[in-house]
Amino acid sequence: MRRTSIALALVTTLTTILSHVSIQPAKGVELQDLLSGQEAPLSVQLRQLDNSWRKIAISGQFEIGELMQTYSQLFGGSQTGAYYTQGRTVVVGGETYLIAYRQPAANTPVSFTTLLEGAFGGVGADCSASETTRLVAETPLTLALLNLRTIGSINQVAAFDLNTTLAESEKAYAAAKATCEQLQAEQVAVEASDELWVLGYALLLYTEENDDTLPPMTTPAAAQEALFEWVGDREVFVYSQTAAPYQPNSSLSGKKLSAIANPEEVVAFYEAQPRADGSRMVVYLDGAVGQVADSEWSGVKQVSGLP
Repeated sequence: MRRTSIALALVTTLTTILSHVSIQPAKGVELQDLLSGQEAPLSVQLRQLDNSWRKIAISGQFEIGELMQTYSQLFGGSQTGAYYTQGRTVVVGGETYLIAYRQPAANTPVSFTTLLEGAFGGVGADCSASETTRLVAETPLTLALLNLRTIGSINQVAAFDLNTTLAESEKAYAAAKATCEQLQAEQVAVEASDELWVLGYALLLYTEENDDTLPPMTTPAAAQEALFEWVGDREVFVYSQTAAPYQPNSSLSGKKLSAIANPEEVVAFYEAQPRADGSRMVVYLDGAVGQVADSEWSGVKQVSGLP
């Protein structure tokens, strides 16, 4: 009895909130007719919707897949959680369903790991991943039957307008992509920072074991050979994003560390190529890691004796 009351209450609520939509009374149909597309098309394109449609969001019981999609919307500005309906309902097997349409989820399996990588711009993350949920006029929408007894509530009811919907989707996509690229750049900087710190620390350990003398640093290969014992991983000598080895300061080769008056200003290793903004990650002779802006690079080179 209680379930029937809840279903009736939701039907009443739908009638109220979608008052400007032409709502047809729920009628009994066979599930086979619904799945065959006889009662409602199995799919439509976004451009086929007119001002008789409403965009809604629902809350209630979720399968784990829908829960993951919800997180994806939060992190990536996805539109896949939106439903589009004209308020039409049908009864199948004694249950009342709202006929609605939604953008199908991407075929790529969603996991917490992939969500976090995409959301926080992990190194290697594809910042164009949300392209799959970017709406265009030809975006297909697939049939969804929403059980009024289990969906909980219907929220964010808004009149449908194609131009507004496309503009909102484009804005969300651009914001998600920009955030991803920014966070990815920060992650890449952290990777380089960690590797350069290891090289700087290995350099100091080398001098302690070699009477305050800096190793051969005329070429990346020479520096790698001398410091490998303290680094233990040849990949650390190479910046993975460009596959270019970190460049040693060749002017330091064989010098006494104590003879250098300003080790905190002298670059020991640095990125071979500048980043998109012209900056470079470096490690100084005292082991500190820093990022040098393009406008400061010529001065740092001069102080460090770089070629």
